[in-house]
Amino acid sequence: MELPSLELEIRDTAIIVAQEMVDRLYSNNSVVTGNLVNSIKVLQAQDEKGNITYPISYKKYGNYVDDGAERGKGGMPPVEAIADWIKLKRINVPTAMTPQQFAWAVAKSIEKRGQRFKKPKPFIGVSLQEALNRNTQNVANAAAQDIADGIAKQLNGKTITINL
Repeated sequence: MELPSLELEIRDTAIIVAQEMVDRLYSNNSVVTGNLVNSIKVLQAQDEKGNITYPISYKKYGNYVDDGAERGKGGMPPVEAIADWIKLKRINVPTAMTPQQFAWAVAKSIEKRGQRFKKPKPFIGVSLQEALNRNTQNVANAAAQDIADGIAKQLNGKTITINL
């Protein structure tokens, strides 16, 4: 059975979740460079059975922001992102270094030691819950409409009388 109304409503819900994630990042003061908020995208995917899903993608470090988890050592973060962060936060660069050299040194330190985010700033789960709270009735209505349309299509103009 095709469920066009439900599919559209699920896509709309994914869009609401993504927007809520952006709003939460701004409201909990997690936006410095804007790289994380700009990375939040609703994608469309289809599995081998033809089921369509709408995953939300974002930069990996969003998980660290969300739960305050440690970014383990290994894997150097992008130097350019660190340079932007240094500039936006107006961090004083040691006089013996250029801003780019200092950003490289910070990135190298993170690669070697990891990084600890001290305070979780949840935005993923709370955004999903908020979007579901706001959109559950619309999803239910869309499913009901698709079911009614499917029944009407099966009846093909016939009427059914139920006597109680």
